[in-house]
Amino acid sequence: MPTVLGVTVIGLIWSLIFNPSAGPAASIWSWFGASSAFFGDQSLAMTLLIFVQVWAGLGLAVVIFLAGLQAIPEELYEAASIDGATAGQRLRRITVPLLAPSVTANVLLCIVGSLQSYQLAYVLTGPNNPATQLLSLAVFTQAFGGGTSSGSSQSQGYAASISMVQFVIVGVISLAVLGHLRKQEAKL
Repeated sequence: MPTVLGVTVIGLIWSLIFNPSAGPAASIWSWFGASSAFFGDQSLAMTLLIFVQVWAGLGLAVVIFLAGLQAIPEELYEAASIDGATAGQRLRRITVPLLAPSVTANVLLCIVGSLQSYQLAYVLTGPNNPATQLLSLAVFTQAFGGGTSSGSSQSQGYAASISMVQFVIVGVISLAVLGHLRKQEAKL
């Protein structure tokens, strides 16, 4: 579902689920005698946004892991069974090391995607919610509306500046994580 649906549809579905007046989450909270504004709650909005972002990216991650699992030759498991390896040992000695490239791909895709994603925050909480102000959302609001600057060219320039800072941040984090994960792959 998360892979097939568009970002706006995902945002609308989750905003209905977390509707403070009639959503299923509000009903569950009311069983415990509590209530919440969910995405309107400053302390809960970012946590819920992260949850929805993880759910939205889960489909691609599962497909990558499935492809990694299918690439592991069955003969390795058969040979390990013949040598007397238990299921835990096969998992630790065969599956995890050979699945390491899939883990690296998933981690990098998730990091880059989460640092550049603004659509869910925009749909779920709006462009001006201080609890969910993301760098990528600031680029969008400055460039295409919702910014506080009065001149259009000033907003475009400011958005370009923010996007260059974001590019450097994403690049540095991605390269650092890639280097770390490649070292971990070599150890396995």
